[in-house]
Amino acid sequence: ELGGNKLKSINPQMFIGPLKLVSLYLNGNRISELNCHLMPFTLINLNLNNNNGIKLHPSCIFVMEQLQSFQIANNGIDKNATQFDQFDQNYLKLLKNKRLSEINIAGNNISTLSLEFFQLASYLRTM
Repeated sequence: ELGGNKLKSINPQMFIGPLKLVSLYLNGNRISELNCHLMPFTLINLNLNNNNGIKLHPSCIFVMEQLQSFQIANNGIDKNATQFDQFDQNYLKLLKNKRLSEINIAGNNISTLSLEFFQLASYLRTM
């Protein structure tokens, strides 16, 4: 649990080693971009709520494919902003993951989601 701090970034090197990390709580920080290229494949819960309009590095796709729960609420993400173009594509890839049962995008500035977003969301139990 690293939530509720003032972290601005996460050094990917902290994930080097034989980690069997299942949940990572980075909520309530000031992280503006997350690089996931060294995160363990064992990760199934990722909470990024209440950060600084966090942008997901393309390396996060491999982590997202393993997730069962993904939280990114209250980040000021705007559908019209360039960060959401990449963010939206990551979500679409994430929703193809049949393991994902929970996703939270509440409290952002998203005014529309693509039809494909909802078509792929058929495996979700909580949204």
